[in-house]
Amino acid sequence: MNDEPNDPTRAGSPVPAATEGAVFSLSEIQSICLKAARGAELPWGLAEEAGMAASWLTAAGLPGPELLLELLEGSRLEQPRAMAGEWRSHQGALLCPIATGAALSDFARLPEGIGDDALVIQKLAFPVLILPFAAAVAHSRVRTLRIQWPGFTAFLTPDGHQHIEAADSAPGVRGATARLAWVGTSPTATPVGQTGRRITRALWQRLDSLAMLTTVPATVRSHADAGASESDNE
Repeated sequence: MNDEPNDPTRAGSPVPAATEGAVFSLSEIQSICLKAARGAELPWGLAEEAGMAASWLTAAGLPGPELLLELLEGSRLEQPRAMAGEWRSHQGALLCPIATGAALSDFARLPEGIGDDALVIQKLAFPVLILPFAAAVAHSRVRTLRIQWPGFTAFLTPDGHQHIEAADSAPGVRGATARLAWVGTSPTATPVGQTGRRITRALWQRLDSLAMLTTVPATVRSHADAGASESDNE
């Protein structure tokens, strides 16, 4: 029996041996991040959201796959306690940005969502991971949204454009209080890109290792059962 994980859905060439990695499309990045999230035991719905978020951030020129990987490899974070005007965790720990982002979409048109007086999210882990969800809310509400934490400000317009002002280290901050508010106008914004990016071999392998946790070892029986049970030559 082969004890190596067997992924029947895997297709395409492996990552080249060069340490600088290779250029991957947004769909490839979304797929590997979704599988990695499932390997880290996120429920299917949140895993899909995680893949989407990593892809969106990649298109926006932000470190989506890198921060998602840190999130997945770390300890389990809390879900938000949604209240009008302020969200925080039940136990005072850091909030999971994927679960918080999904909740932000769920509460988009409810009193617990982003009201006229803004929404403060306390102790949000990896806050940059919430940007794709905030962008979706801006689109659905047809309003421009500003999201801020120390050293970072982003304007997200309803037509999918963005304007980001950030200190060098701000996009990668591991925990911060974020403030979201509707604004009337935005500084000159640019569309979120549509191209992939180069992913290092080391980063891809770490994502792939998590993704492979969703598979099972190949067995003699699985090989024997593969393919058609009868000949189709007639």
